[in-house]
Amino acid sequence: QQQQQQKEKMVITVLDTAHSKFSVPADPNWTVARFKSAGAARHGVSASSQRLIYMGRLLDDMMTLEECGLDGGEGDGEDGGSSRIVHLFPKPNVVLRGDDDDLGNVLVDGSGSGG
Repeated sequence: QQQQQQKEKMVITVLDTAHSKFSVPADPNWTVARFKSAGAARHGVSASSQRLIYMGRLLDDMMTLEECGLDGGEGDGEDGGSSRIVHLFPKPNVVLRGDDDDLGNVLVDGSGSGG
């Protein structure tokens, strides 16, 4: 039984826009939202500011990692996990300036600090 539990655990590599890599331990039964929370502790981008892309597809917060194809399968690399690379794109911060009715002054901050 312990061997089965070890198989269920996996490590997903998160690659951010600066090409920094972060290893995030996860469980295939976690939702994407839970994985975002776990990842936030590693890379510092708040869960609400994350957009995660896996194999060209935006991951839905309500789906499990297994449903997204991140189920701890063998992968195609030597270490068996190279196919579990998720790309992190922080959502831009949009700040409205000026009068409430004036939507012409919009500042987009792409730093993704999550504020």
